[in-house]
Amino acid sequence: MLASDLIEVDVPVVNCQTSVGEVLEVMIEYKTSQLPVIDEQEVVGIVNDTDIDDKRSEEKIGLFKNEFQAYFINEKQLIYDVVKIMKEYDLVVVPVVDEKRKYIGAITPRAIVEYYGNTLAIEGGCTVFVLRMNASDYSLSEIAQITEGNDAKIFALQVFPEEQGQQISVVLSVKADDISGLLQTFHRYEYNVAASYDHNTFSEDIKDRFEELMKYINM
Repeated sequence: MLASDLIEVDVPVVNCQTSVGEVLEVMIEYKTSQLPVIDEQEVVGIVNDTDIDDKRSEEKIGLFKNEFQAYFINEKQLIYDVVKIMKEYDLVVVPVVDEKRKYIGAITPRAIVEYYGNTLAIEGGCTVFVLRMNASDYSLSEIAQITEGNDAKIFALQVFPEEQGQQISVVLSVKADDISGLLQTFHRYEYNVAASYDHNTFSEDIKDRFEELMKYINM
């Protein structure tokens, strides 16, 4: 999936002529600490509430644009690039630009959560396993054989490299009547099951679980 597929139309934006007071009011209304700043459809940056909370209410935020985080992503980049920039720079909103670097929308963690919820088939009653292993030990055929040998079906599988070392994380979404049997078989084959999430536990607090999943993935 590309960044353009995750754009949310209801993310508010401000411009350099917007006053500090108005920006803070928008942040309070939309319960966010960051907003995209655009000027003639070009991205100036991302304003944080901490950038302006000590400024005079009537001042224009353009006076402080050098303090803004100058991050954005191209509409053709992959969702993994969006997650990476969010994690690396602690962003809650990522502006998206077209090939002419014109602003076309923004992405928030909500869109990422919905994407992973749909992609990993959690809403369809699947269980998600995070398997940690050396890249040299990865075998899709063996994982599939173990899964199908426990009368389970694979609905999604994604592989993420670790930031350091030769390890990878395999995020496996499966549906089975007896998940405990599959888990035991993974352990018997000496797979490191770093985490697992079923439909019920994910639904209890989807944001917290998603953040845990990103921690395990180490994107």
